Amino acid sequence: SLRLGVVPMRFWRLASMGAAERTARTRDREWPKIRQALDDNKLTAIGLIRVAGTNPFKLTGNHQALAYGYEIGDDGSIRVRVYDPNHPNKEDVWVPIGGPGKQSTGEPVLGVVALD
Repeated sequence: SLRLGVVPMRFWRLASMGAAERTARTRDREWPKIRQALDDNKLTAIGLIRVAGTNPFKLTGNHQALAYGYEIGDDGSIRVRVYDPNHPNKEDVWVPIGGPGKQSTGEPVLGVVALD
């Protein structure tokens, strides 16, 4: 899943951005890729940025999940439904898109990166 250093670099790049830039990139660049894959009925790996900063040793604080659906609320909020290997028996796990927030299981989500 680390694809010869490409995935860790993508995690690091997003984690090292400021909060506003990370939110904009998640919404404007990463979300369209995720949405397109899901609209094409493809499962897609996503990276969850949980730790911000430039220290590459903190990359282990981030996480990967498998997206399989999404919901867009009347208020424009976006929730991506995921299989999270940290919660293998839960079928109701989702991740917010569009800014710092919390995954439905309580972990922080500072940004999301499309990995496929």
